[in-house]
Amino acid sequence: VAAWAIAGLEHGFMFGVLALALHFTREAGPPTTRNALRAGLLFGALALLRADGVVLFAGATLGRLLTGDGRRVGLRAALAWFAFPVTFLLAQLAFRWSYYGELVPNTAVAKVSFSVHRLVQGLEHVATGLRPLSLLLITAGFAVALVWRRVPRTVIVPPLVTALVWMVYLASVGGDIFPGWRQLSLAIVPLCLLVADGGATLFARDAETRSPKTALLLLS
Repeated sequence: VAAWAIAGLEHGFMFGVLALALHFTREAGPPTTRNALRAGLLFGALALLRADGVVLFAGATLGRLLTGDGRRVGLRAALAWFAFPVTFLLAQLAFRWSYYGELVPNTAVAKVSFSVHRLVQGLEHVATGLRPLSLLLITAGFAVALVWRRVPRTVIVPPLVTALVWMVYLASVGGDIFPGWRQLSLAIVPLCLLVADGGATLFARDAETRSPKTALLLLS
């Protein structure tokens, strides 16, 4: 995150956009039209920032659909959710086709291919990148177990599925050629949201007993 926040590419900006998009996604109950519109606008921006930014939107959408409240969405909220990502993506595809005669950017033509070799390469890339994130993964897993029965599924599942979908996508396309795990760093954002949920739950539960567990978690 430190490397790519100052490297001049889009990922530093995408960290904040993704965090805010997931914030409006994580509602306690069925999605409201206002928050669906806000999240959709931000996910649409991610689709413009990177051609594969739509994968993050797909992950968040799948996360909402996997919850009971997420499936109880009204027509207006559903239209608000899809309006900006679909419109922005179609507009970009139309421009790319009219100007370049291609539906995908040149970077995708040069870098992306699907084969067993690239899949193995991508799995090694993700596995190696997750090693220094092992403490974050363990803490996020602990946080999910802690809040699973205390926090609505619509708050927990979307960031969890978004992180998993993004890592599966990254492995399937062969990883990334840049150092510092530029692409994998986007998975840190939803994982940190899960850790924050765990910390907030501990703080709320331990406030009455003045337990030091919250302070220990935050210090770690």
